[in-house]
Amino acid sequence: MQSLNRLFLVSLVVVGIVCALSVSAAVPAPAARGHAPALFGTIVSVDAVAGNVVIATAARHSTPSQQVTVATDANTVITLDGQPATLAALVAGMLVKVQPTTGTATLIAARTPPPPPPLRGVIVSVDTTTGDVQVAVDARHSEPTLLVTVPTDANTVVTLDGQPSTLAALAAGMFVKVQPSTGVAVSIDARTPPAPAPLEGVIVNVDSATGDVVVATRGRHSGPDVQVTVFTDSNTLVTIDGNAATVPDLQAGMFVKVQPPSGTATSIEARTPPPPPPLVGVIVSVDAATGNVVVATGGGRHDPAQQVTVATDANTVVTIDGNAATVAALLPGMSVKVQPRSGTAASIEAQTQPLLGIVVSVDTVTGNVVVASRNNRMTPVQQVTVATDANTVVTIDGNAATVADLKAGMFVKISPSTGTAATIVAHTVPGPHSM
Repeated sequence: MQSLNRLFLVSLVVVGIVCALSVSAAVPAPAARGHAPALFGTIVSVDAVAGNVVIATAARHSTPSQQVTVATDANTVITLDGQPATLAALVAGMLVKVQPTTGTATLIAARTPPPPPPLRGVIVSVDTTTGDVQVAVDARHSEPTLLVTVPTDANTVVTLDGQPSTLAALAAGMFVKVQPSTGVAVSIDARTPPAPAPLEGVIVNVDSATGDVVVATRGRHSGPDVQVTVFTDSNTLVTIDGNAATVPDLQAGMFVKVQPPSGTATSIEARTPPPPPPLVGVIVSVDAATGNVVVATGGGRHDPAQQVTVATDANTVVTIDGNAATVAALLPGMSVKVQPRSGTAASIEAQTQPLLGIVVSVDTVTGNVVVASRNNRMTPVQQVTVATDANTVVTIDGNAATVADLKAGMFVKISPSTGTAATIVAHTVPGPHSM
């Protein structure tokens, strides 16, 4: 009985093993992960009749490049730049991926290679007879500049500054971009080089006989000024302040811009320099006999504190408070603006200055008023006796008054500052001006 039981158990185990083996055999093996191997390279040649493609494989690590002949058939899938194509559309130089790596190809994926970089440089010469253009190619690193002869033909497309052009319009010095970089040019894109920076400076001398103009240019990097002789001829265009002119019209001191910066000038643009700032100050004295006016300058940016003798003549235009006047009418204390600031004055613009101060005393008998005043904060206070007469207009705090109404301690503004007062404006309290 025990032997029968053991036999029954062994039978069950065997049956279980057989069943397990049957189930495992019915399940397919998992696919290998990753991409299927492919052959990468560049097309060397295509034989559309035989259906073969010769590929130069890419070198990898220690494996050198080699040529492989790939067979195709009616089932080979061919794409070019991602689009369905035929074997006849493939050409040498295209990049390809072929699957599988051996035997008849099931897939050939081709890509059009990017165009090579153009030849860039500067035209040295143009031979319109042969159609050759000699280009100086930019040097790289320590390499010397290369001279490359670019052949052209009737199909070469030439543009100049973005516009259709011809080979005859090209000239030495133009920047060019040539496609392709070798062989007969398919396209030449030329650009006119920018004009060189003009020569800028100040005219030192003009020789109207020779037409030469000497220009002082500013030295570079704080260097000294350099004098350059500019040559001119009958074709040189001259303008002064935007108006047509001639070389003899140019004057020393004018600012000029000369093109080109060397050789004979094709154009000279001149500008009359602005007038110097006027001499500004206060009249100290006037000599009516000689016509000289002594002016004390105020120590500003253009004028150090000093006394300057200004010469006048019959042509000097004088105004006082905007009204025509004479040199003899000028008085000490008037503020003046003199043009030019040196030499004989062409114009003197004078303004009467009121006397500002505080009443010290009033003499009602003589009508004289003594005022403590000073010209500015840098000068000491001094007492000035102001004469009045029946025509002197007096106001106190805006109200009409008389000289006798003035009191010591009142703040006054008296015009003019010298001679008999025409007006006296008084305040019983300090006004906006103070000592």
